[in-house]
Amino acid sequence: MIPRVYFYGATGPQTGPQPPVQLDPLTNTFSVTVAVWFDVNAGGCTYGVEYTLDDINQSDQSQVVWWPDPNLPPGTTVPGVTYYNNPVWAVRLNMDNMISPGVRFYILQAMSPR
Repeated sequence: MIPRVYFYGATGPQTGPQPPVQLDPLTNTFSVTVAVWFDVNAGGCTYGVEYTLDDINQSDQSQVVWWPDPNLPPGTTVPGVTYYNNPVWAVRLNMDNMISPGVRFYILQAMSPR
Protein backbone atom coordinates (compact mmCIF):
# COMPACT_ATOMS: atom_id res chain seq x y z
CA MET A 1 0.00 0.00 0.00
CA ILE A 2 1.36 3.37 -0.96
CA PRO A 3 -0.64 6.34 0.27
CA ARG A 4 -0.82 9.25 -2.10
CA VAL A 5 -1.45 12.79 -0.90
CA TYR A 6 -2.05 15.75 -3.19
CA PHE A 7 -1.91 19.31 -1.91
CA TYR A 8 -3.92 22.10 -3.52
CA GLY A 9 -3.88 25.80 -2.84
CA ALA A 10 -0.33 26.32 -1.60
CA THR A 11 0.24 28.86 -4.37
CA GLY A 12 -3.28 30.27 -4.46
CA PRO A 13 -6.83 29.10 -5.08
CA GLN A 14 -7.27 26.26 -7.54
CA THR A 15 -10.88 25.67 -8.53
CA GLY A 16 -12.51 23.31 -10.98
CA PRO A 17 -11.61 19.70 -11.70
CA GLN A 18 -8.14 18.73 -10.52
CA PRO A 19 -5.99 16.21 -12.44
CA PRO A 20 -7.31 12.65 -12.11
CA VAL A 21 -5.51 10.10 -9.97
CA GLN A 22 -5.34 6.75 -11.73
CA LEU A 23 -6.08 3.63 -9.71
CA ASP A 24 -5.41 -0.04 -10.45
CA PRO A 25 -8.83 -1.63 -11.06
CA LEU A 26 -7.26 -5.02 -11.73
CA THR A 27 -6.19 -5.75 -8.14
CA ASN A 28 -7.60 -9.01 -6.80
CA THR A 29 -9.49 -7.32 -3.98
CA PHE A 30 -10.29 -3.75 -4.94
CA SER A 31 -10.42 -1.36 -2.01
CA VAL A 32 -9.73 2.38 -2.03
CA THR A 33 -10.12 5.04 0.65
CA VAL A 34 -10.37 8.66 -0.49
CA ALA A 35 -10.34 11.59 1.92
CA VAL A 36 -10.41 15.36 1.67
CA TRP A 37 -9.03 17.47 4.51
CA PHE A 38 -8.70 21.20 5.12
CA ASP A 39 -8.67 23.43 8.18
CA VAL A 40 -12.25 24.66 8.49
CA ASN A 41 -11.08 27.36 10.94
CA ALA A 42 -8.67 28.82 8.36
CA GLY A 43 -11.27 29.29 5.66
CA GLY A 44 -13.28 26.73 3.82
CA CYS A 45 -13.76 24.77 0.67
CA THR A 46 -16.73 23.68 -1.42
CA TYR A 47 -15.94 20.54 -3.36
CA GLY A 48 -17.02 17.16 -4.64
CA VAL A 49 -15.17 13.92 -5.34
CA GLU A 50 -15.73 12.23 -8.70
CA TYR A 51 -14.85 8.81 -10.11
CA THR A 52 -14.84 7.29 -13.58
CA LEU A 53 -15.40 3.84 -15.02
CA ASP A 54 -13.59 4.87 -18.21
CA ASP A 55 -9.94 3.99 -18.73
CA ILE A 56 -8.38 7.45 -18.69
CA ASN A 57 -5.34 6.18 -20.64
CA GLN A 58 -7.35 4.63 -23.47
CA SER A 59 -10.24 7.06 -23.75
CA ASP A 60 -10.50 10.38 -25.52
CA GLN A 61 -10.46 12.69 -22.46
CA SER A 62 -13.47 14.61 -23.77
CA GLN A 63 -15.43 11.33 -23.70
CA VAL A 64 -14.59 10.36 -20.09
CA VAL A 65 -17.69 10.39 -17.90
CA TRP A 66 -17.15 11.55 -14.31
CA TRP A 67 -19.68 10.40 -11.71
CA PRO A 68 -20.27 12.32 -8.44
CA ASP A 69 -19.41 10.32 -5.35
CA PRO A 70 -22.62 9.86 -3.30
CA ASN A 71 -20.76 10.38 0.01
CA LEU A 72 -18.84 13.51 -1.05
CA PRO A 73 -21.09 15.07 -3.71
CA PRO A 74 -20.68 18.53 -5.27
CA GLY A 75 -21.36 21.20 -2.66
CA THR A 76 -19.66 19.37 0.24
CA THR A 77 -18.27 21.95 2.70
CA VAL A 78 -16.65 19.83 5.43
CA PRO A 79 -13.72 17.40 5.34
CA GLY A 80 -14.81 13.86 4.56
CA VAL A 81 -13.97 10.28 3.62
CA THR A 82 -15.41 7.88 1.06
CA TYR A 83 -14.66 4.29 0.07
CA TYR A 84 -14.71 2.26 -3.13
CA ASN A 85 -15.04 -1.51 -2.90
CA ASN A 86 -15.81 -2.00 -6.59
CA PRO A 87 -13.30 -1.19 -9.32
CA VAL A 88 -13.04 2.36 -10.67
CA TRP A 89 -10.33 3.65 -13.01
CA ALA A 90 -9.65 7.04 -11.45
CA VAL A 91 -10.80 9.62 -8.92
CA ARG A 92 -10.47 13.39 -8.86
CA LEU A 93 -11.26 16.36 -6.67
CA ASN A 94 -13.51 19.05 -8.12
CA MET A 95 -13.43 22.31 -6.14
CA ASP A 96 -16.08 24.98 -6.58
CA ASN A 97 -14.73 27.42 -4.01
CA MET A 98 -11.55 27.39 -1.97
CA ILE A 99 -10.87 29.83 0.86
CA SER A 100 -8.79 27.51 3.05
CA PRO A 101 -5.05 27.95 2.43
CA GLY A 102 -4.53 24.27 1.71
CA VAL A 103 -6.60 21.25 0.76
CA ARG A 104 -5.30 17.69 1.04
CA PHE A 105 -6.62 14.92 -1.22
CA TYR A 106 -5.69 11.49 0.17
CA ILE A 107 -5.90 8.23 -1.79
CA LEU A 108 -5.02 4.87 -0.24
CA GLN A 109 -5.48 1.76 -2.39
CA ALA A 110 -5.01 -1.73 -1.01
CA MET A 111 -2.75 -3.79 -3.22
CA SER A 112 -2.84 -7.56 -3.53
CA PRO A 113 -1.33 -10.05 -5.97
CA ARG A 114 -3.34 -10.58 -9.14
